[in-house]
Amino acid sequence: MKIYGNMEMLEHEIQNAALKTDTSFPQTTKTGRMVFKDKQVWIAAEIDGSTPFWVPITQEIEHYTHVQTTSSTTWTVTHNLNIADVAVTVYDDATDSVVIPDTITLTDANTVTVTFASAITGKAVVTSGLFDNSIAESGFETLVMNTDSTNGSTTFTDDTSNHTLTPVNGAQHSTASAKFGGTSAFFDADAYIDVNNLAATDIGLSNEPFTVEFWTNFSADDTSYLIGKGGGAAGWNSTNGHQWFLSRSSGLLYFQWYNGSFQFISGSFPITTGQWYHVAAVYDGSVIKLFIDGTQVSASTAGQTFVKPSSSNLMRIGANGVSTETLSNGYIDSVRIEKGYARYTSAFTPPTKRFTV
Repeated sequence: MKIYGNMEMLEHEIQNAALKTDTSFPQTTKTGRMVFKDKQVWIAAEIDGSTPFWVPITQEIEHYTHVQTTSSTTWTVTHNLNIADVAVTVYDDATDSVVIPDTITLTDANTVTVTFASAITGKAVVTSGLFDNSIAESGFETLVMNTDSTNGSTTFTDDTSNHTLTPVNGAQHSTASAKFGGTSAFFDADAYIDVNNLAATDIGLSNEPFTVEFWTNFSADDTSYLIGKGGGAAGWNSTNGHQWFLSRSSGLLYFQWYNGSFQFISGSFPITTGQWYHVAAVYDGSVIKLFIDGTQVSASTAGQTFVKPSSSNLMRIGANGVSTETLSNGYIDSVRIEKGYARYTSAFTPPTKRFTV
């Protein structure tokens, strides 16, 4: 059964609201009618007098209901949605109505803390899918590099303000190819971007979840180090070797890391030069997964702990943080690192806009 309805807006008021039920998706409609279908809310719209057509205005909606039987001013709501961008609706048992909490605080991807001026019992309904979760802020961003500038510009900015980004050997904005906005970061197999304030990119330590993602467009089908961190010495060791990096070689995407010895996970990554691809490495505290264009290409629980070499002090975009050989040859756009948050745990639609913080 489908539920649908329409509303008329008049001077900021809703008038003539109606809900109806039907056993099929409405084939005829008028602008403003809304439908809940396949876990999404859709609205009928028109452009320049066209026949109304259906447009989804939410992602797939999931929910979790927390029951608070002990009266308290602080509720800890542990849900199973594994997403930071949620809406919370609270019902008070005493009044049998919705109440507005004093604060709603995201603790992690599965926990929300809700506080009230007075102790109450009731229910909290946590809902995901009302936002575009691929681009919405999680609160765990430690680096976000969007690349929308002018051709030839060498100014790169971390939108979280955690890092200074310094181009090396001619890394620059280019209008030749861009995923979002007017430019992307161009690397000619000699250039890269240095990143400072490296504690914010010590990912995976103490089984801390993380997400590393970006868009890339290859100029050549060759070995390319894409992003990584290390101590300046080639190889893997406890003092100044690699810490972690993402690369592509021989048709495979690699995520490699140090846990006292060399570890890696890889998945098939055939490319067409000149085409944009979304790449993500995600760790949920126990499993590491690789995604290309939202499709999981590999997963592993082997050697999943992370160790930081004592002199790991080089973080680079377009390189691996240690070696300046086999650097990226092409373009990188919209880089995001989230420390403490596994954004993607299964197949997803890649982001359709630049990231925000």
